Amino acid sequence: MNMRIKFKKITIIGTGFMGGSLAMAIKKEKITSSVWGLVRNKLREREVRKLKIFDKVTSHLPEALEKTDFVILATPISSIIEYIKILSSYIQKNCLVTDIGSTKEKILREAKKYLRDNFVGSHPLCGSEKKGAEYSIDSLFKNSLCVLTPIKKNESFQIIKNFWRRLGSHPVVLDEKTHDRIIAYTSGLPHILSFSLSYSLPYQASKFIGASFKDMTRISGSPPRVWTDIFLTNRFTEKSLQDFLKNIDKLSRLIEKKDKKRLSLLLNKIVQKHKKLIATY
Repeated sequence: MNMRIKFKKITIIGTGFMGGSLAMAIKKEKITSSVWGLVRNKLREREVRKLKIFDKVTSHLPEALEKTDFVILATPISSIIEYIKILSSYIQKNCLVTDIGSTKEKILREAKKYLRDNFVGSHPLCGSEKKGAEYSIDSLFKNSLCVLTPIKKNESFQIIKNFWRRLGSHPVVLDEKTHDRIIAYTSGLPHILSFSLSYSLPYQASKFIGASFKDMTRISGSPPRVWTDIFLTNRFTEKSLQDFLKNIDKLSRLIEKKDKKRLSLLLNKIVQKHKKLIATY
């Protein structure tokens, strides 16, 4: 497909950090002459409009979708699923649809029912713990991986793959089950651990927080609604957590027994594994 493909109108449903960053990146690369943002109410409409990130901002769904040829769903997963169910009533026959949700099995299940020929799942592996379009970055997607979970490898898939390439991402294709299993370990589990670590620290210890604690808990400032949806819609979340707890238990038992030799051997084994893991980054 032509890498210079251009859309007449792109509508981004969801105008937070990711939606705003998408709008900025799209405009920077001149992929369309018109980027619309759909917001949830009139108050949010006024707030986002002041940022001048989108060409048009509206809280009226029919207006946002009128004559659009590409819709990007950038809301929490539960909302993505609800929009998938109703979009076909508003969009043109050949309008493309993608999402940027972190869980794919449940999203693809609904997309296969309602948008089989138009939909390609996307998950750009980038982001921030910050929320709000005011923090948007036009270079967010540069040199990042973007996992695509297509229903069909048709023309819609090729166009959306090229779209992400235009934004500087490197598309890779996975089926939705494989995606969810991997992401449960590489993204979901780290967020669970970060949230748990922040929750576990006594307030009286806060003045002694060092760099390691700050590094490990940065993402515990992430939007609760977004991560509630991710944890509850990815069926591999619990498995990843159970695997982690087994390893924590192993370490805990060695510390309890004061088994210096075996603890040292285990930590050394972990260090060697970590070196191999980061060599593949």
